[in-house]
Amino acid sequence: GVKRFQKRVNLETDGIVGPNTLSNLNKTAEDRIATLRINMERWRWLPEDLGSRHIRVNIAGFFLEAYDQGNLARQYKVIVGTDYRQTPVFSGGIEYLILNPWWNAPRKLAVKDKLPLFRKDPGYFAKGGFQLLDKNGKPVEKQHIQWGNLSENNFPYKLRQMPGPKNALGRVKFIFPNKYNVYLHDTPSTELFAKVQRVFSSGCIRVENPLELADWILS
Repeated sequence: GVKRFQKRVNLETDGIVGPNTLSNLNKTAEDRIATLRINMERWRWLPEDLGSRHIRVNIAGFFLEAYDQGNLARQYKVIVGTDYRQTPVFSGGIEYLILNPWWNAPRKLAVKDKLPLFRKDPGYFAKGGFQLLDKNGKPVEKQHIQWGNLSENNFPYKLRQMPGPKNALGRVKFIFPNKYNVYLHDTPSTELFAKVQRVFSSGCIRVENPLELADWILS
């Protein structure tokens, strides 16, 4: 019975009444109605006409739908932002895509997520195909990097990752310019698509089968 309930409310079906399951069990009809009201209001923020061919990302449902002339043409699983780095609600136009992209890490992510890993294991920097750029945009030779002297408040570089199988953006990213600097992209961490609650990104949307989606968009 617990597993059936978990499946219905889109939770991991482990049969264990943990915090998330208990919270959902305790939701009243009024709570569900309030959620519907909130999402109807969010829907009002979007344009009335999304275009004859368009893509919708259901952030709460962890899936992407591609529509053509009002018909559902494709559906894929997605990974969205964590609770503290949420994927924003907005609309935009896809202008172009990039194959085998470089990943230019946002500063916040570079110093909070990556720098501690590099300090703990300097070998991870080279194995992951990372580079540091100085203020002039020139690569810094890794033998000149003193990891012990770098901190969140003392990091004068830009961090980027070269294209390849370990690149955080995978093989393709889809660009729709927006003030949030959010986009759709591939991921090397494909095992995460097996999860039910797919909240693992830093705000961008990682999509399953991105090359198939790219083929549909380009057609």
